[in-house]
This record gives sequence, C-alpha cells and structure tokens, in this order.
Amino acid sequence: MEPIPSVKIQPSSYKTSLTIMQSLSSVGTLIYAMMLHPEVRRKAQAELDRVVGRDRLPSLADRQNLPYITAIYREGMRYIET
Repeated sequence: MEPIPSVKIQPSSYKTSLTIMQSLSSVGTLIYAMMLHPEVRRKAQAELDRVVGRDRLPSLADRQNLPYITAIYREGMRYIET
C-alpha cells in the first residue's frame, strides 16, 4: 500500500469548517424546536402564507411584515449563543 499523502490544512479552512458546522447546528436546532412546538410552526406558516402567499419565496422586502418569523429567528440565535 502506498502511504497517504499529508495535506496541510490552512487556518482559514478551520474557520470555514467551523462556520459550516455552526450553521448546520443552527438549522438542526430550529428544526428540533419546531418539532417540539408545532403550534409555533403553524403560527409561523400562517404568517408566511398571509404575507407572502404560496406563489413565491419571501424576500428581504417582506421582513418588516414578518414579525413572528423574525422573533423565531432571533430567539434561535439567542438560544444558540448561550
């Protein structure tokens, strides 16, 4: 067998990997929270349907009209920081 060549990982790669892992963790936490609290998911879906509808994706212009979704996002970020 040939030896496995060594690969030098640059410090920026560590930072990128950490950022990706934190993002995946954030998404996983949000999904888990929505599973534990289906009433929150239903209320968020109702807000999205009322403001955005089902024909398009939300945009940054919709953000001011989505206070419940914004609150869920902020709570998720607060939870992850602790």
